[in-house]
Amino acid sequence: MTEENDPVIFTGRDGKEYCDEERAVAEMLVDGALFIGGDSGPFLESDTPDKRPAGLYVNCNDFFFYSAADALILPRDQIHPFYKLWKQGHANVWRCLKEKRRPLPQIEARMKAQGIWTDELDALPAHDSPLEAKTPDTPA
Repeated sequence: MTEENDPVIFTGRDGKEYCDEERAVAEMLVDGALFIGGDSGPFLESDTPDKRPAGLYVNCNDFFFYSAADALILPRDQIHPFYKLWKQGHANVWRCLKEKRRPLPQIEARMKAQGIWTDELDALPAHDSPLEAKTPDTPA
């Protein structure tokens, strides 16, 4: 579905672009782009169940580090920009900009090959840790 006929993104009478956030979140939850977690992180682990507000998380497993269960909280003011990038197949751009870091080298190469790598992403710090650049097949 293109942005022109996407019922989630629309232009208001004032000419501004708006996002039906509830529909956007529902669509991304169904697709698996988002998941729900609690105040102690994305896995709803807390010793005080009454203090577990749920939040929306974007999966970042094996995106910045190998063998890492990682996620980024999706703040409400980022639902619209994330949805637009996700709908275009560019959710990885949001992940990098939100975390202010480059992904693993092979993901960066794939993003460049797809033509979604930008100057803004190029300005992010490069991987400099041997653990970040190490592949699963590299001996310790």
